[in-house]
Amino acid sequence: MGMQAVVMAGGWGQRLRPLTLKRPKPLVPLFGRPLLCYLVHHLHERGVEEVWVTAGHLGDQIEAYLATLPTDARLRCHVEARPRGTAGAVADLLGHLESPFLVISGDAIIDLDLESLLDAHHADGNVATICLAPAGERLRFGTIALAGRRVERFVEKPPLCEVAPGACLNTGCYILDHEALRGVAGEQPVDFALDVFPALLGRGLPVGAVAAARYWRDIGTLEAYREAHFDGLSGRLPWPLPPGADTRAGAAEAPVRVGRGVRVADGAEVRGPAVLGDGCVVGPGATVERSVLLDGVRVSAGATLRDCVVDAGALVPPGVHLAAAGLAGAPRGGVLGFRRVPAGRPAPASGAAADGAARPAVEALAVRAAPPQSQPQPG
Repeated sequence: MGMQAVVMAGGWGQRLRPLTLKRPKPLVPLFGRPLLCYLVHHLHERGVEEVWVTAGHLGDQIEAYLATLPTDARLRCHVEARPRGTAGAVADLLGHLESPFLVISGDAIIDLDLESLLDAHHADGNVATICLAPAGERLRFGTIALAGRRVERFVEKPPLCEVAPGACLNTGCYILDHEALRGVAGEQPVDFALDVFPALLGRGLPVGAVAAARYWRDIGTLEAYREAHFDGLSGRLPWPLPPGADTRAGAAEAPVRVGRGVRVADGAEVRGPAVLGDGCVVGPGATVERSVLLDGVRVSAGATLRDCVVDAGALVPPGVHLAAAGLAGAPRGGVLGFRRVPAGRPAPASGAAADGAARPAVEALAVRAAPPQSQPQPG
């Protein structure tokens, strides 16, 4: 049997809401295509022949999607009956996996050098080898202290003052032998970084790490999701983008990607970097800046969106000013309710408040039913 991989996709995606209210995080679209689609094809290109996906929240959607995904890789889905944690879910599959196998997070974009990761795993005699990325300032991820290529300790999501010079990020991508998960049983959730790897170190078993990601970005928050799109506009994403959209210079000369059937009214302005999905409409006098709009979003006349992510089918009412916000798609026959910015007060750029704290200029309150004739039209 060829190389096997397990994609961890059981999380709730709470930091990515509202995009994950009705879809699991691996099916959140990136340039109109689910993240899981890119990842499966990337793994197959790197030599993976069988992909298992551990699913939890809305796992039936993942199972149905895999059944229709065209690929030469063998696809399998394991839907957890209850949350088992990252390691627990993988341990449940050991009877289907041969050592060594790859484990990878389902909510990240990666350009994986799988050959280098496997070479280090075999050469160093590890039971677990972790794929690393430079720490930078992404401190919501766990960091790793190394001695050469040997892991000395883990610091899960440390504050800035505790980050050692040269510390590297745990990307959530691992090569594992069965021995790494031996003894992980029962029904309690078990985590790799918090439970499994520290236990291996405590037993004196070799845990290694190597920088084997040419590119890596977690998209677990709305901000990171926007930035991933902007990386795509600048050509930094390692995965090819779907065809059928037009990339052009925006009002500020930064790139704007425009999907099929997009209409931008006279007097409206789209300032890049920005992404407008298929069928989006930007009404007269409206402004869209540094934002990502999924398919079918309607921005009404005079509305302003800065640093926003807007889910498919959402209707932004006239004159609303939003900054650093995530907007859910409205149900059929409904409009989103907002708390408006007081008249005459512009929306702060990039969500900056007067006290320096970043927060939305307005809050999305609820979805309320509304008759079609009372809905504001984008023009």
